[in-house]
Amino acid sequence: MKSVKWISLSIAAMFTFGVVVSTASAYNVPAASGAKKLTVPLVKNFTRCTAPTNSHTGLPPAPSCSPVTSPSTLDFGVKGKGTVTLAVVKKNTKDNDNDADEDSPTDQDITVTTKLKGMEVAGVPYSGSLGGGSAGVRITDLQNAAPADATVVDITFPVLNPPAQSCLDGKCTIQTSADAAVPGVIVNGALASIQIGVGTAAGAGQIVLNDGGGNAAFNMGLLVP
Repeated sequence: MKSVKWISLSIAAMFTFGVVVSTASAYNVPAASGAKKLTVPLVKNFTRCTAPTNSHTGLPPAPSCSPVTSPSTLDFGVKGKGTVTLAVVKKNTKDNDNDADEDSPTDQDITVTTKLKGMEVAGVPYSGSLGGGSAGVRITDLQNAAPADATVVDITFPVLNPPAQSCLDGKCTIQTSADAAVPGVIVNGALASIQIGVGTAAGAGQIVLNDGGGNAAFNMGLLVP
């Protein structure tokens, strides 16, 4: 493998990302009023090192695995990049019967926009499908039995819906929403804190996009420099 001068850093447990849905009166679920939009960049997904054969001479010192492998042949070219943006949105709903609920409470949702360009396989621009995507989430809200405020166990949530998405010449723009993926998941007027990128296993909670074969091709991270 050729020597490279960059570092691909996948981010999982280093930080907790998230959004807050709705505004409401104070209660036992803390809210960050500015947490309405989250954009994360994507990097190529490399196979987790579980049986080290090498050692990292840089910092931090740690065991490492050679050779470098990936579950997917899908990659970014020199000018390739990708992002996933999640945004809390409110849209007014109206009926047509001129009754008292003409201006009903807003519908809430979380839009998910995935943009990719410069995707390649062995240096050739990729035209084909993506096999879906997911994110580990941790929801804290009032929709629980007793007491009402509680934190739900970490779950995996789809971020691409439907799962198969077509790309052309290395480019994709895919738009969906939380409610499109799981109808009714966002409750109008209900406050929820949704942490994103969480999971009990290493890398389990990251935002991950799969190639057409269902292999993890990209996940959230940073590329240095």
